[in-house]
Amino acid sequence: MMHFERIAKDYMLYESNYMKFLEEAKTEIEQRSVIASDRMRTDYINIYYVWNKRQVKNAVEIYFIKSINAYQATLGPTDYETLTTIEEFCKWLVQNGEKQEAYRLLKAALRSQVISYGDCSEKVAETFYNMGRICFAKGELRKAIQLLRKCLMIQILLYGSEHSKSRDTRDLLNLLQ
Repeated sequence: MMHFERIAKDYMLYESNYMKFLEEAKTEIEQRSVIASDRMRTDYINIYYVWNKRQVKNAVEIYFIKSINAYQATLGPTDYETLTTIEEFCKWLVQNGEKQEAYRLLKAALRSQVISYGDCSEKVAETFYNMGRICFAKGELRKAIQLLRKCLMIQILLYGSEHSKSRDTRDLLNLLQ
């Protein structure tokens, strides 16, 4: 029993000292905040925002990867839900500046899309379009033109040459050439 009492007493002392330290730190921070300039406070806020944004970005990326892996394991790589989740993840990657990874995933998903939807499907055309836009953004014009031409050929077969999607792709191609 003596050993337990000593541990409890040490813990209470530790907790008391810890709480005292927290109070002193809080007072110090409040005093410095009064003295600190607006710029310094803004810097702290920006650092906190960037840190939180990075944490959220990592969480979202992990969520997408786990979802894709789960869909592939349960439904297969050619399933609609799997392919749609990959597309959404790629859009998110592009928005977050990870174009190369998005391109790699789209290229890998393209094989599954051709198996699932056929060579001349809307999904395949959309993937060619997205891959072409990524190449354009990276400055790979020749590759972008190739991909956008494939997209346009499928769009013309599906919708006709005067459909808005076909016209938009043709306009983008004209811009690049």
